[in-house]
Amino acid sequence: MLKEEIYDRVQKALDTILKSDAKLTKASLAKELGWSATKFSELLGGRMKPGLDLISNLVSKRKVSPDWILTGDGGMFEGQKSGVPLIPLEAVAGNGTFAYDDLPIEDYYNVTEFRSADFLIRVSGDSMTPKYKSGDIVACRAVVERKFWQWHVIYVIATRNQGILIKRVEPGQEPDSITCVSENPAYRPFQVPLEEIDKIALVMGAIVLE
Repeated sequence: MLKEEIYDRVQKALDTILKSDAKLTKASLAKELGWSATKFSELLGGRMKPGLDLISNLVSKRKVSPDWILTGDGGMFEGQKSGVPLIPLEAVAGNGTFAYDDLPIEDYYNVTEFRSADFLIRVSGDSMTPKYKSGDIVACRAVVERKFWQWHVIYVIATRNQGILIKRVEPGQEPDSITCVSENPAYRPFQVPLEEIDKIALVMGAIVLE
């Protein structure tokens, strides 16, 4: 019988694959890996356990590292360094810039507290001070399902027109919008329509510069 740690790593690999490709659906990935859509949903929900057939297909078709699956050592994918990737983008907390998933990876970092993070990104600008200063590195966990927001929590938000924003999120003035709030009182809150948002990620914490 496979160990629980292996089950957890398979789940994380599946989550990472789904998050990394906006065009990939759960149904299409299930078909690719030789599972029915129903059983695959049960697997993603933790109600079924992966078998050796699924792990073999992850290795052969999605280049997931067998060493990583079995031991947790090395990178998740073949040829990938271990650790959480640092995106070489200064996330403009005020005006935004390009989408984070379109950029190459600068390096990988092993930080125990951020082991479940999907990526790291630098902050630029002063709109989130004193919480985060320019140059601080925030750890982020990508969110696939955007129907539910955690109010009063800080997110990294990839928007179509304003680029990447790091903001505390509050309910919007309209049903199909959110309010983005800066920590710096010099910056006024503003509305962002949900249709303008491409991807979101929860900020888990930061490596803070002195």
